[in-house]
Amino acid sequence: MAPNNLTFIGSHFERFVQGQPDCSGGDTPPADPSASKLKCLEFTLPSNFTAPAYDSSPNSAFYSFLTFTDQSDACKGSDIVSRWQDVYGRNVSQAAPFFLDLLSNNTGTSAHFIESISIEFWVDSTNSSNVIKPAAGPIRRGGPGSSSCNINWISTATQIVSDYVLAYKNPICGVNAPKLIDNSTQTRELLAVAYYSTGAVVSFMGEPTSVLSDAYGLKNTSIIVKSVSDSKFDLFVTSDVSSPTADNSCVYEYLAADRSVTVRDFTLQSYDLGSLPVSNLTTPADGCISEFNTTNLGVYTFANLSDACGSPTDGRARLGRYFSVPISFSFHYLDIADGIFNITVSEDSPERRRDGNTATFVFFDKSFIPTTTTSTIAPTSTVVSTFASSSTVKASSSIQSTTAQTASGSSVIPTTAVAGATTAATPTGYVVPTGYGAPTGYGGPTGYGAPTGYGGPTAYGAPAANNIYKGASAGKVGIVSALVVAFVFAL
Repeated sequence: MAPNNLTFIGSHFERFVQGQPDCSGGDTPPADPSASKLKCLEFTLPSNFTAPAYDSSPNSAFYSFLTFTDQSDACKGSDIVSRWQDVYGRNVSQAAPFFLDLLSNNTGTSAHFIESISIEFWVDSTNSSNVIKPAAGPIRRGGPGSSSCNINWISTATQIVSDYVLAYKNPICGVNAPKLIDNSTQTRELLAVAYYSTGAVVSFMGEPTSVLSDAYGLKNTSIIVKSVSDSKFDLFVTSDVSSPTADNSCVYEYLAADRSVTVRDFTLQSYDLGSLPVSNLTTPADGCISEFNTTNLGVYTFANLSDACGSPTDGRARLGRYFSVPISFSFHYLDIADGIFNITVSEDSPERRRDGNTATFVFFDKSFIPTTTTSTIAPTSTVVSTFASSSTVKASSSIQSTTAQTASGSSVIPTTAVAGATTAATPTGYVVPTGYGAPTGYGGPTGYGAPTGYGGPTAYGAPAANNIYKGASAGKVGIVSALVVAFVFAL
């Protein structure tokens, strides 16, 4: 059956790079392209055109409307297939199905503004012309001799609907900003990951922005949402809603959860065993939890692969080794550079009491400080030696002797100079710019780059038993809501 044609509103599109590799499966999936090569895949679509919303053919009429932004000699090819083959260095199978999925919104007219695009295709694993078509049946990643690639684009004309993570050392507060009342760990965990949805509606783990204004003892009208780019926004908590400035506000900067944000290498900074009954067989100084890396939000893999430590993706078993009772646990971010595991006995309530019956393990990404000392955990010590500022390492009260030593990395939300704010949402109707040139100032701070030595795990799904934080869009692939699931719009 021929695909249905719809009228679309296009704009400029740039690659959105998710935490997991672009291609997987097969014998030798291609490596992810360099940043310069990714520029070859940026394109524009006309402000008004008609094409299929979904098509499994690389010859779809949709692709004929693409105009690639970079026409330099560094980018080879004038059509989507030749561009892919140049960028990924592999032959693309035109026999295997292509999957074109669009996420768009209905603006009340017959034309649909395209927010994001996802395309799945197959490449030969050896760069020969003999690409083996996947066997008939349910589509799965990879296949005999081939790899499946799924790549995403987002419109630079609007704010991406996504999870966002609080930037390091945020908020930044002016001298006349309101003062923060609630700086508890629970509040910091709640504010660390925000979800931005259409119409500039921001939420925190399903809670409205009032959780932020409550932390300052202010009305929700004191919170102002300001779009900075397609992948960055600020929340102003201001004392002057008519004229919010850096001087009279505390500004929280949030970054879309792309690879530069979600791929992190965390090192154990400190721990507090509280009064939980501890094991007499081992301690957190055994090195099993000294480091872990993340790919997507809440998807972690511990670095120590020793059989004695257990599965590198089973946080419950690995952290449970330090206690003599069954545990429940959760993982939260404090900001882009800091994460925390909270441990309670499994019989505790879902509210995860934050008292002496809770143990905590705080981790920090050392790439966010200019220079660091080598961090090691002595085999027989409860001390964690780390970086720059100071916090205390606390052992359980059931351990006879404890040692405190400076450790650092946790950014602390300022307790002075914080302001009140009001909500000023961006327009709900999208206005597509007449010029589709890509913004030049949308890059995140240079310190947010993924670690150069990152080697991602081969499996990116967290075990079902892991009670880990997955953000407001739990169950969604990547960061774009339903990006690779279907073409979503309101007729």
